[in-house]
Amino acid sequence: MIDRRSLLATAAAWCVTPGRHARAESAATMPRWGEPDSDALADGRRALDHHVQRLGGRAAWESLPTLACDVAVSWSAAARMWRPPMPSSVGTLYVHFGLDKARLDFAHESSVSWAHDSVSAWTSANGARTYEHVHHAARVVPTLKWYAAMPYKLLDSGVQHRVPEGQPDQVLVQFGTTGGQTGDRMLATFADDQLVELQHTARGLGEQVVAAARFGPGTPFAGMWLPSEVRVTLRAPAPIRDAEVIRFSRWRTASVGAGFFEIPAG
Repeated sequence: MIDRRSLLATAAAWCVTPGRHARAESAATMPRWGEPDSDALADGRRALDHHVQRLGGRAAWESLPTLACDVAVSWSAAARMWRPPMPSSVGTLYVHFGLDKARLDFAHESSVSWAHDSVSAWTSANGARTYEHVHHAARVVPTLKWYAAMPYKLLDSGVQHRVPEGQPDQVLVQFGTTGGQTGDRMLATFADDQLVELQHTARGLGEQVVAAARFGPGTPFAGMWLPSEVRVTLRAPAPIRDAEVIRFSRWRTASVGAGFFEIPAG
């Protein structure tokens, strides 16, 4: 039996960026990884690269300039208690995919920003650094950035891929190992030349945390496909459908100054 404290921690899986610290795999929702040989891994990477090329290609995505979009985040009633203390549920998200940087400027508190400079998170108000909600920013901003980067991010170096037998429109993804522990495992499903679902684990919040992100029709931008809506459902250890819904709209090029993503002075 899962105690309340454990459930509170694990049910917040929707607010954690997968990809570095997850290990759990649910046989009920995801094919087993098995022990693929080098040929199977090469075939898996080619399959994912094929899907990504049809969406614009990894190289073109990585060379994009700083982008901005309007972002809105909502929670189901069952998940609302885990909502981080964000000043607003809507704002402007700035991302530079190639540099792995992101910043969220809140709509109703225009002087408040949460950001991640690819190494650490920071928060600011009126241009000066603050500290109260940095640990929340460290989850929220990378999560938004991570979902916005799908599926191109899955082609990072060091990530392994294979195609489940008889499922040409799916790719199993396994991030590398750190300290002897296997990274996140994911299952990307494609249809009509778009990513439609990404099942993923989140070991950082528990061995059995499994979530499923469903992607709505994407937004064409500069010959690429960028996400417009992501519905994140927690599947294990407790099912919460559409725990978090993220909407990205009005993708556009952003002109920002030097140091825009960097930690401001205190």
